[in-house]
Amino acid sequence: IIVTTFNSKNWLKESLDSALAQTYSNREIILIDDGSTDDTENWVGKHYPNNINYIYKQNGGLASARNLGITKAKGQYIQFLDADDIILPEKISRQIFWLEDHLDYTVVYSDSFCFYDGSPQETFDWWGKALYRSGEIFESMLDNGYILSHATLTRSTGFENIEFNENLKRCVDWDFWLNLS
Repeated sequence: IIVTTFNSKNWLKESLDSALAQTYSNREIILIDDGSTDDTENWVGKHYPNNINYIYKQNGGLASARNLGITKAKGQYIQFLDADDIILPEKISRQIFWLEDHLDYTVVYSDSFCFYDGSPQETFDWWGKALYRSGEIFESMLDNGYILSHATLTRSTGFENIEFNENLKRCVDWDFWLNLS
């Protein structure tokens, strides 16, 4: 589980707790701190001294943080999780079970609920789920980047010839999923 953060200490506890609460126990949690100045390192050391592989890097943006996390990950699967996102406890185990049963797929993604910073109890459906497809998705993604990175679970082999484009300031995820598809 690659968690990325940049000055997001306010939300980080819930994100890390959701990673630690996964029912799939054979996991590593790598926190890539992309140059935070909000005392994230000390906070993580105090609250998660043994559970999180904390890595600090100079600020380079989301793409460079994710790319670094990919190079550090040792597992067979990659789960992205930004500091302001959470995943349900059975997400990874369910997706691994599905991928183990569908060896010809590299990525599986799930439905997502969104919430507002000021009122996390008020959720709404992710608009992109109406566009979800199975199999070849390249054409369906040309007009809309509907895949949320935290909704995916990807075989690590999917990253052998592709990475996040560090020159982009926006649409980093959309570009990546288009290239992978």
